Amino acid sequence: MKILNRVTNFFTIYKSLYTFLALVTVFAGLSYALAFGGDESNITGGLLLVQFSPSVAAIITKLIYDRNIRGLGWGWGKTKYQIVSWVLPLILTSIGFGLIWLFSFGGLRWFLQYRFYTRGTKQSGR
Repeated sequence: MKILNRVTNFFTIYKSLYTFLALVTVFAGLSYALAFGGDESNITGGLLLVQFSPSVAAIITKLIYDRNIRGLGWGWGKTKYQIVSWVLPLILTSIGFGLIWLFSFGGLRWFLQYRFYTRGTKQSGR
């Protein structure tokens, strides 16, 4: 009986995997067709849909085979890790941008000078 359960689980896993891959292919293909099949105004929306294709395919696959979306890892977790996951990127990017602007690698002076010199002047051609 254990061997039969293992074989059944094996085929169920592969069926769900193939279902997921087929859904991702269909969603991504439709999104690419939307992005590059029309004019330039569709590119951003189509590529945005391409990014969400795997997540939508995962949710649909989970609903087909398990009838719920439990087990996808969506939960609050420990509060201290949630706080660190929000605060740490802010601190690291602030340090990075601060160093770049401090040592003039990022062109902040150019931006400030541009705003100072163009304040109150008319720009030709705009």
